[in-house]
Amino acid sequence: MSFRARLSPAVALSVALAAVLAAVAVSARAQDDGTELSARVLLLQDQVASLRADVELLRARDAVLTSAASRLANAGNGLRNGTANTRGQGFEGAAIPQVSRTALLTALETLARDLGAATPAAPTPQEQELRRRADELRKVFTR
Repeated sequence: MSFRARLSPAVALSVALAAVLAAVAVSARAQDDGTELSARVLLLQDQVASLRADVELLRARDAVLTSAASRLANAGNGLRNGTANTRGQGFEGAAIPQVSRTALLTALETLARDLGAATPAAPTPQEQELRRRADELRKVFTR
């Protein structure tokens, strides 16, 4: 007598049903991971767009601030030259000559003008638009 193990139809049906449910669960998990991954990718793309807008704004302002810093250096050099000129005209003597006083006032007026010119310009309309765009993009991923 040979013994064959036979599964009852109920057990076979239960095993088949369990396999189908396991496959559905794995598929659902894979879809959830894909959705989460897609959402993360979209968030990262928003962050990159915001950072690019910030970089554009910073590059635009960098040129303005670099130019202003250069003008400040020139103003400092002008004041040193003006001071040297007044010394050369006898400003440090007991009686300050008229020409030396005039040279000092000219140096101070030039410094005042140069400092006024060295002040960074207010943001241009283009820079203001870049700032607005960067702020709007930043709001997207900080919500």
